[in-house]
Amino acid sequence: MVSAYGLLTAACGDENIRQSRVVTDQTIFAVRVVSSYVTFYKAEIPTAYWKELARRLPQKQSITILRWPGGANDKDEAISLLVKRHFLPFYEHQDEYILY
Repeated sequence: MVSAYGLLTAACGDENIRQSRVVTDQTIFAVRVVSSYVTFYKAEIPTAYWKELARRLPQKQSITILRWPGGANDKDEAISLLVKRHFLPFYEHQDEYILY
């Protein structure tokens, strides 16, 4: 099933390939914000998908987009990624994240 998120994820991956000029496995993170609700997504796009897409619409390969994070360690990783990319300013104090 094709969704808007799938198309946007593929577009981001395609832009990464165009800029780097290298076809490789990609992990893409996305954030959806609706009012005060925030949902994180993680997409895995294998190299085989890009190779099949270059020939025709993929029949064997696919993109998997999952809600993320799945566990406590993943939540820390999600916050860390957002801070590293400057989406969130933060202050870390005694193992607590304070988001401004």
